[in-house]
Amino acid sequence: ACEYEKLLFERGFIETRPEEEGGNGENFVLTQRGSRLLSLIDSAIPGNDHPRQVLNEQADALDEATFDEVASKAQIA
Repeated sequence: ACEYEKLLFERGFIETRPEEEGGNGENFVLTQRGSRLLSLIDSAIPGNDHPRQVLNEQADALDEATFDEVASKAQIA
């Protein structure tokens, strides 16, 4: 889980929660990119797995450039 968290942080899907919002350096919030990822995963409802399938077909779906390109395509968003 720590490696996954590190990957999401390094690739701009999550960021440290600001102190004024209760952040302590050990908790995170979704970035705009992270929100798009969650939206794509959430939209993969039973019987409509296309967004998740498109992500799964990528060699590294969490690569910043790859994800941004895939997420920008209207047919999967």
